Amino acid sequence: MGDDRTNWRCVWPIVPSSNSAVETDFVRALPAGVTVHAARIYLAETTARS
Repeated sequence: MGDDRTNWRCVWPIVPSSNSAVETDFVRALPAGVTVHAARIYLAETTARS
């Protein structure tokens, strides 16, 4: 079986560490065959305004 990377499809969102729902939202919204690979950014302060 070959490694055909030309057919790979993925989304790479960069999200704040306080947001726990974005990965699930992306997975539900994307079509079959597309994967989500999220990166988290640490926020020292997480308030409603930041």
